[in-house]
Amino acid sequence: MTQVKSLIIAAVLCCGAAALCAQEADSTKLKDGCDSLSYVIGRDVGEQLEKFKSEIHVDAFAEGVNHGMNGQSSLISESATDSIRMDFIQKMQRRQIEEQQNSRNENLKESEEFLSQNKQKRGVVTTASGLQYKVTKKGRGNNPATNDSALVYYKATLSDGTVIDATTPGDPVIFGLGGIIPGLSEGICLMNKGAKYVLYIPPELAYGDQGFPPSIPPNCVLIFEIELVEFKK
Repeated sequence: MTQVKSLIIAAVLCCGAAALCAQEADSTKLKDGCDSLSYVIGRDVGEQLEKFKSEIHVDAFAEGVNHGMNGQSSLISESATDSIRMDFIQKMQRRQIEEQQNSRNENLKESEEFLSQNKQKRGVVTTASGLQYKVTKKGRGNNPATNDSALVYYKATLSDGTVIDATTPGDPVIFGLGGIIPGLSEGICLMNKGAKYVLYIPPELAYGDQGFPPSIPPNCVLIFEIELVEFKK
């Protein structure tokens, strides 16, 4: 409870302070360094906690701050105070869960639409698993197996073009094909030495509905432009 109390107090104080600053900034002159610092801190945390502003009434907040700073008795009993804090935290948790689920559903819909359109493009092949790929340069020789290690160059993006990772020229990386996401492993195993492919990996063959925060949202398609330099057992 102590940790919960600290978190909720910090959030409410910061949000309330920011709200007060925003309300009075136009009419209040910052007279000294302390005023300026107070405003900057209030502004910074207010921007971070902007989504909580609908939960705070500034007048009641100001009265609570005044009572707390001056050691006055609380208008709300300790047990009721704890209940209010917990209700607020649970409400925020429910809201976060709902927002996350909405995001998952929206991303999944966008991914399905992207893959549905992409598979109709010239040169794109869809495997039984749902992986899509396009050969941009053919290679030679045998294909690696899932227990092999592969030396590759690659660029990984989301379907909107956002780059999430990439190798640098002259510095390829080694992937153990049994220890990477299924869609990437499957795609590399289709390649020969020297080949270049574009892999379009569905969410279920990548990071699924959990994603890989912060760079990969849930239920997102991953696109790998990849070159197989070499592989070994």
